[in-house]
Amino acid sequence: MKSMTGFGRAIADISGWRVEVEVQSVNQKRGLDLHISTPREYAQLERPLREVASGAALRGRLSLALQVKAPPAPEGLNINRAKLKAAHREALELARDLGLTESVSLDFLLRLPGVLESTVRPPDPEALGKATARAARAALADWNAFRQREGAHLARELARLLTGIRKHVARINASVSKAKTHLGDSLKKRLREAGLELGRDDERVAKEIALLIERADVTEELARLAAHLDEAARLISSGGEGRTLEFLLQEIGREVNTIGSKSQSLPITRSVVAIKAELEKMREQIQNLE
Repeated sequence: MKSMTGFGRAIADISGWRVEVEVQSVNQKRGLDLHISTPREYAQLERPLREVASGAALRGRLSLALQVKAPPAPEGLNINRAKLKAAHREALELARDLGLTESVSLDFLLRLPGVLESTVRPPDPEALGKATARAARAALADWNAFRQREGAHLARELARLLTGIRKHVARINASVSKAKTHLGDSLKKRLREAGLELGRDDERVAKEIALLIERADVTEELARLAAHLDEAARLISSGGEGRTLEFLLQEIGREVNTIGSKSQSLPITRSVVAIKAELEKMREQIQNLE
């Protein structure tokens, strides 16, 4: 069982260059939404990132961010004297044309693009792509470990909530036979209050009681509910998908609603309300599962 929320980071080195990949994900109901972010000058590295990340998750918003950092240059920077002199000439000519008397500073000229050249050689593109893929795989492994830890926590919470639901279902089972007796006694009481004489073996009353009990019978619903709860427990313990659990919760909710609509017993109604509250808590937790 994995959470849709996760974080991971990894670094790969190549000839002194540092390739860092950061992975983040958040929950989302629909399928996988993959986003890749790379520096503009390394846009070609989006492809290896996307190839590694595709299929990494079933759903959620997954983002990969790439950073490429050059190694320190012990030799410093080279000055392209030709470009510097050409820029100086152009600046002086422009100043004369505009009738300006200001001088052109060396600091200004050194800040012009292409005048200062780094002595660090760029990495081989193929090797850089492989390093990027390597860092991405390691970052995704770190991210998956994070999601598994989060998923284990969610599984424990879901199991706790499911245990609470089972206790309420057990109370409903214990109340069913009492509810049947209560229905018969309640009907007889109403008839007596209406002034009707009841014989000890009045067949009409017996049929009416039987009809009431049949309408209020929740045996089938309880049987299906028990099966759904067993399946939910199995999925939680085995690390099942969030979508399957969502479906099971819908089925559990349907059976609980039917039990609530059939029942005329206050204890059963209270248990139904309590189960609905626990189901809502489970739904909130499942929203974070993959």
